Amino acid sequence: NEAAKTQVETVETNTQDNYIGLGIVGMGSSDEVIVAFDNEATSNFDLQKDAQKFFSSSNLPNLAIRSDDDINLAINSLALDGGGIDIPIIVHSPSEGELQLQILKAPIMEHQTCISLEDLNTGISYDVFETDTFTFYTASVDEEHRFTLHIGESFNPSYEGVLCNGADDGSITVS
Repeated sequence: NEAAKTQVETVETNTQDNYIGLGIVGMGSSDEVIVAFDNEATSNFDLQKDAQKFFSSSNLPNLAIRSDDDINLAINSLALDGGGIDIPIIVHSPSEGELQLQILKAPIMEHQTCISLEDLNTGISYDVFETDTFTFYTASVDEEHRFTLHIGESFNPSYEGVLCNGADDGSITVS
């Protein structure tokens, strides 16, 4: 019966570990955002790759990623292009209080890359590979650019070992 046939769609999924997951916990609530790395993505909102963030209307804290075209995102896909990217992280908290920011997932990178999360109120930077949670205090804020996720330029070290112990014919190259 031709009417009973259905069309099967193939859905592309991101099965790689090339993303950063951030979470905010406190005041009886939690929220999460994701920065995914995709070489075909842009820094503006892309309907095919990003997800827009809508803040809760309740009295609970929320996180968002701000795109270059000033859209709040829950999922932001970005092209690394060698790094050197600064990503605004927005805190929305209708109430003041103590919150925890969590690094839920750090990416597995092809090349060495420094990734840090800077608290713009305190000036403290946290290495996402060494810190998984830190506590901060917030006043009641609507959409404050509180943190910046810094993704440094990637580098690919290579070496050539010495031929004999004590010889000085080895080298290390970082590009």
